[in-house]
Formats: sequence, C-alpha cells, structure tokens
Amino acid sequence: MISLQQGLENPRTKITLLEDTNLARTSLPTYNSYLKVFFRWSDISGVVEFLKVSDTDLQSLMDMYVKHLRKRVLANEISPNTVPKQFKPMRKLLDVNYREHAVSWKPVYAQFPPEEKLSGYKPWETTKIDTMLDSCINHRETAVIHYHASTGSRVGVHNHPLLMKHMIAMLDPNDEKCYAFLIYAESDETISEKDTRSDSQIIDENDYSHFVFTSPEATMAIDNYHAFRKKRGEIFDENTPIFLSLRVDKDGKYFQMTGNGFQKTMQRILGRTSITRIKKRNRFDVQIDHGFRKRFNTILKLDSEVNSNIAEKLMQHKKGLDGTYLTPTRQECFKEFVKAIDQLTISTKERQRRQLKMQQAKISELEAKEKKIDELSEKMRDLQSNGPMTDEIKNYINQLVMKKTNS
Repeated sequence: MISLQQGLENPRTKITLLEDTNLARTSLPTYNSYLKVFFRWSDISGVVEFLKVSDTDLQSLMDMYVKHLRKRVLANEISPNTVPKQFKPMRKLLDVNYREHAVSWKPVYAQFPPEEKLSGYKPWETTKIDTMLDSCINHRETAVIHYHASTGSRVGVHNHPLLMKHMIAMLDPNDEKCYAFLIYAESDETISEKDTRSDSQIIDENDYSHFVFTSPEATMAIDNYHAFRKKRGEIFDENTPIFLSLRVDKDGKYFQMTGNGFQKTMQRILGRTSITRIKKRNRFDVQIDHGFRKRFNTILKLDSEVNSNIAEKLMQHKKGLDGTYLTPTRQECFKEFVKAIDQLTISTKERQRRQLKMQQAKISELEAKEKKIDELSEKMRDLQSNGPMTDEIKNYINQLVMKKTNS
C-alpha cells in the first residue's frame, strides 16, 4: 500500500522564507531589515545558514544578541521598545521551518530591557500644516498633504492600490463636494462591491478595506492636482493612480506613489520650512506621517457629536466586537465625518467661508419659515373676514401654524 507521504516532497526539506508566509506585506520590509542587522552581527550569511545552526548554538546566539542589544540601549543607540521586535523575524523563520522548539524564548524575553514611554506621538498643529502648504511647489505636494490631513490615513495606504476606481464624490450638508476613498482595497475591488457588502451587513474578518473621506478643501486640492495632470496630457481611467510617484517605467508611465515616496516628499517640504522637531534617538516628537493621523484622531475624539464606534472605523481601527461586527455603510460613515469637517479644515479663511455659508443657510431657512407663517396669517384673516369660523377650523389653522413654526 502506498503511504500518504510517498511521492510527495517532504516539507521539512524545503526552506520557507518570510516572503512565503502570511506576514503582512507592509511588515515584510521591517522584518527583513531586522534580519539583515542580526546576520551582520552574527556573521551568518543568510537564511539557509541560519537554519543549519544547531538548537544549542541558536540558544546561545539569542542570549548573546539580547545582551548586545541591551548595550546599545544603554548607549542610547536604540530604543528599548525596539528590542522585542528585533527577535520576531528569527522566531518567525524558525516556526515556519519546523524549528519552533529550537529556542527557549522565555529566558530570552526575560532579559528584555524595560520599555519606555514612546515619543513621536504628537499631532501636527493646524498652523504648521498651513506652513507646509505655503512651502509646496506643485499640485502634487499640496494634494497629498491635504489628503493625509483630512483622512488620517497611515503611510502604508500608498503601498496598496489607490486608484481612480477607489474614489467617489459625495456632497456634504452644504452641497459642497467631498471624496470618499476606499483604502486597503484589492486592485480589482470596486466601491460598488464594498457598498453591497456593507449594505447587506456581510461580516468578513479578512475584509480590511475601509472608507475615508476628504473635506471640500482637500477635495479641491486633489481636483487641481488631477486637472494639472490631465492638462499635461495624462489620460485617466479607472486604474489610474490617484497619487503618482516621481518614477516612470520604460514606457514613460508613472508608477503609483509609495509610502516611502510620501515620506521623501514630506521631508523635502519640511526642508523648505522653519518647522523644527525634537529628536530623541532616532524618533522625532512629531512623526512625518503619524502626526497627521494623531491630529485626525484627536479631532474626532474631542468632538462628542461624532459616533465613537464610527470614529474608530474612520481610523481603520478594530475595536472589540464592534470592530468586527459593526459594518456601517459609506453614507453612515460620511454622516459622522462631516461633523468634523470644520475642525479638519486647514485654512482659516476656508473655515470662515464655510461658517458664513452655514449661517446664511440658517438665515434663509428662518426667512422661509417666517414667510410661511405670514402667508398662513393672511389666509386666517381672509377667512375671518368672510364670517365667523367654527372651532374645528380654528384648531386646524392653529395646528398648521404651530407645525410650520416648529419645523
């Protein structure tokens, strides 16, 4: 009788790399970076040689490496908070290559230095974002700053497809245009498909796509950027990137902007300003990308009118059962987002313009109500002039006036 394993390749004889695991694509560069640092320190040539090291020698290597990292922490070269992260790629490699028991990890973890309060979590102040915008030299820079200030998106959003088919216009209560963006979507995923899933309340724990929105101010900046590209001769279709890289392929076609490209763009913009940041080791008190996200989070959380669970959705957070089982529609999310538009708006003049427009709309609404009341009063006088009214007619007219007054 032929055994189940006969004729099949033994999985233990194959080497599984980090690229072949279920590791998130956004985490892969960080894991490989930590792995390269470890290989340089240990004089190990690569993954193949690493997996040939005996269990005993691996345990000794991990013990020595944690002591080495502790020395670097004492020398203020690295943060103690990065030490646990530096062991994740080695453990992942051992686990997926059937060496999960090669190292006793508890003694290694027990030697980790105490973690310290993280720096780099201050928000960008609105006035400083305004300064950045004043220093922009093209539509692309202006649009990308407005996008991040309005959506609070992570920098990793640029490492996923962000195409024209993932953007749709919506109107705020002032009838001004905003955009909804479907982020972390698959390249073939459309907004209508996402809407269908949300409307039907289909729960999929592997569905990571979310809607974020831009204010009218940010929407205008993005429209100006796209208009400039079209004027330059670019032809737009549903698969056209919303933000372009500065790199082109062999046919002269631009790639989509990446997370690294966004950070480099921000560094160039900041280099033209007088904005200063305080550096602690290798981290600034305000991070280039997270500063926008922290500001967005603070604004949404301080505005008590914004539904807290939908605020978490707009931040792309998973929060308890609501994070999994709450599936608000695009319209429901947008209804909460518009409550924070004024605070998210960068320009003081733009905020004043919006507030003036809202006040004028309220005045017009009140004037319309007063006109209706005057018309009803006139009709009442006409009825009275034609003779006494019955109690039934009087009550009806009074109810009608009250209804119009309170509407």
